[in-house]
Amino acid sequence: MRKVTAGLFSSIDGVVEAPNEWQPAFDEEMGAVLSRMLQEQDAVLLGRVTFTEWAGYWPTSTDEPFASYINSTQKYVASTTLGSAGQWPNSTLIKGSVADFLAELRQQDGGTIGTAGSPSLVRSLIEQGCSTSSP
Repeated sequence: MRKVTAGLFSSIDGVVEAPNEWQPAFDEEMGAVLSRMLQEQDAVLLGRVTFTEWAGYWPTSTDEPFASYINSTQKYVASTTLGSAGQWPNSTLIKGSVADFLAELRQQDGGTIGTAGSPSLVRSLIEQGCSTSSP
């Protein structure tokens, strides 16, 4: 069964939104940790806000190695307000229950499913019991 991980930049007091407001620098050590995490992932689960922000930046970004990874990785979007995942390649809008979709996705072959940003989505998945794992 595939793992689902939440890759959130978080302050010690629990702030996970708008890291540019409290995170002074993205240094080499942070880049190395993020790169190791991304090497395990072959899919990303995103909430609407994070997806919209990423779709406005990453498709034309030259910020490597992250741009190549993000643009080529399968992205699953959890939103009840978007009509589609737009024109960004490898992006799929989840129809129906995100928890049910994720349960099915975890049964498929593949690497880790990462959840980047999207603190509301992560909180919702935990509240729905998606944080428990089965062998």
